[in-house]
Amino acid sequence: MHFHLPKPLHGWREFVGEVGIIVIGVLIALGAGQVVESLQWADKSRSAKTELHQQMVIAWLLGEEREAVHQCADDYLSDLAKDVVSSPPLWHPVPAKYCGAHPRRVYSPPDRPWPTEVWRAVETEGTVSHLGGSYSREASFLFDFIKTMNEENTAETSEAAALNALAYPITLTADSRTEFVRSIERLHYENDILALGSQQMQAQIRALGETPTPQELSIVRRSVPYLHRSDPVPRRSHD
Repeated sequence: MHFHLPKPLHGWREFVGEVGIIVIGVLIALGAGQVVESLQWADKSRSAKTELHQQMVIAWLLGEEREAVHQCADDYLSDLAKDVVSSPPLWHPVPAKYCGAHPRRVYSPPDRPWPTEVWRAVETEGTVSHLGGSYSREASFLFDFIKTMNEENTAETSEAAALNALAYPITLTADSRTEFVRSIERLHYENDILALGSQQMQAQIRALGETPTPQELSIVRRSVPYLHRSDPVPRRSHD
C-alpha cells in the first residue's frame, strides 16, 4: 500500500519559505515587544529617579535643620539639666526659649517625616532592578539610612514628652530629678545622633551625584518656611 503526502499548492520550496516568513515575523514581534517593554522600564526608571531626587532634596533640608539646631538644643538641654539638679524641691517652671523659638513645651525638637515613601513604592513596583546596579545599591542604603533617621526622630519626640511635667510647678524628689536628668541625657544622645546622621546622609546623597542645587533648596524652603536655618545661642528665660 502506498501513502502519498499532500503537496503544497505551490510546492515544498514555497511552503518552507512561507513558514520561514511566519517564524521571522513571530521573532520580530517578540523582539519588538521586548523593545517596548525595555522602553517602558526606562521611562519608569527616569520618573522614579526624578521623584527620588525630590525626596533627597527634602531629606537634605531636614538634615540641614538638624545641624542648625544641634548646638543650641545641646546647650539648652545642658542648662535645663543644671536647673533640675540645683532647683529647690518646688520646681518653678519658666518659659522655654531656644534656637530662636519659644516652644509651648519644655523641649520640642524638630519632629519631621523623613521621606522614604517613594523608595518604598519603587521597591513594590519592581522598578529597583531597572535603576542601574550601582545606583540601586547606593539608593537602597541611603533610604534605609533615612528610615533610621525617621525612627530616631520619633524616639526623640517620645522622649521629649517625658519633660512635659516640668512645665508645671511640681515637687522634685531625688528619684524624679534622676529620671528627668536621664531623659535629658537621652535627648542629648538623640540630638547628637541626628546631627551626625544628617552629615552622613548628605555625604551619601553627594556620592550618588544627587546633590541638590541652590535653586532646588530655595524652592523647598519656601514651601516649608518653619524649618530652622540658624543656631542662635539659647537661653532658658528666667524673667
